[in-house]
Amino acid sequence: MACPTRCWPKPPPGSRQRGFNPSNVGHSLRHRLLAALAGSAHIPDMTMLNDDVAGYFEDADQFVDVNTLGADRLEAQYLPWKWQAGTTPDGRLLGFPVDTGPAALYYRHDLFPQAGFPGEPGDVARAVSTWDDYFAFGTGCSRTPWRSNRASTSTGSTGSSAAKRTFSSRGTVR
Repeated sequence: MACPTRCWPKPPPGSRQRGFNPSNVGHSLRHRLLAALAGSAHIPDMTMLNDDVAGYFEDADQFVDVNTLGADRLEAQYLPWKWQAGTTPDGRLLGFPVDTGPAALYYRHDLFPQAGFPGEPGDVARAVSTWDDYFAFGTGCSRTPWRSNRASTSTGSTGSSAAKRTFSSRGTVR
């Protein structure tokens, strides 16, 4: 939050405007923000929304359409589906996309080679150096006998509940 507090314009002396006032609302952001929007009070100057941004579309009139600030000039720098996630049905953009997914790939270095995949971190990094590589790698992982057919997107891990049934007591793939 350093740049917004440093870059936000100061209100003119004697003005009734207030400056940028960041606050940490903790893990109850969604509930607090929806309550603020419903009551039209204590609405933050800036906030971060998850991928459930569409849940705020009915309150879109309480957000600045960042296209009016020139955001539309930057659209080409984003993946179309990610840009559209924050766009209301009438074309207002509620905010900028922040990321597109995995920040880390967790895996069992002892089991990947048994399934035909590299096991050492450097080799794995080279095998998934592009998004196309990452998706191909994930598809290959989902076809291995020790991997369940459901992807885990909430934690970013490649683990699964099926692992308890398919790993032997020595940690080898059955």
